[in-house]
Amino acid sequence: MAVLQTLVNNAPCFLRYKSQAEESEDSEGNPVSGESEWSAKIPCDAVPAGKANERVFEDGVRRAYSHVIYLKPDCCDFFIGQTIELSYNTASAPTFHRVLGFHRYQLQAKLWV
Repeated sequence: MAVLQTLVNNAPCFLRYKSQAEESEDSEGNPVSGESEWSAKIPCDAVPAGKANERVFEDGVRRAYSHVIYLKPDCCDFFIGQTIELSYNTASAPTFHRVLGFHRYQLQAKLWV
């Protein structure tokens, strides 16, 4: 029973990222922004920070983050400012976050939001 409870409490999460299509031009040469769309669900493990943790990110700026998200090492690249949707395997509504930092390691990738 304890093992089952642990599995339920540690249910995996999913994230989706919002991608922006490239800007194009209309027939009169005016710039037209592309349509944004959400990616397919990517399995992840999101760990809440628990307190106001801060970190100096790749751009040299110190920011407070709310979650560290662990991904497979072969995941796509994320960039600072990108919008993600984080969903838990529960009936709760998804939450939206901005990417604060991303780093790929040998055995995992980390995303800070």
